[in-house]
Amino acid sequence: MFGQQISEGTIINMIKKQANQLGQVHDQIRQAIQSSKLIGADETECNVNGRIHWVWVFQNYMYTCLNVLTSREFKTIENLFAYGFKDSVLVSDRWPAQLKIRTKE
Repeated sequence: MFGQQISEGTIINMIKKQANQLGQVHDQIRQAIQSSKLIGADETECNVNGRIHWVWVFQNYMYTCLNVLTSREFKTIENLFAYGFKDSVLVSDRWPAQLKIRTKE
C-alpha cells in the first residue's frame, strides 16, 4: 500500500507467532477429542516436497484434528494420544495401527 517491502525476518517472525498460538489450539482440540465418547480416525497419503507423508485425522462431533507426519505406524498415534481413547468408541477403517489403540472395553 505504501510501496514498502516486507523483510524475510518479519515474515518468519509472523509465522513463528502464529505457529505458537495455533499449537495451543491444536493441543486443546487433541484433548477434547481424546476425552470424547465417539471418535472417528483415518489416515491418507500426501506429498510434501516430493516425499510421502501421512495426514492423520481424528475427529469427534465438534472437532477435527489433522496431523501431517512421516509415519503410518502405531508409534505415531501413541505420540499424539499417549493414553489412547480409554473412554471412547473408535470408528476407523481398521488399519492395523488403529487396532492397537486402547479404547473402551
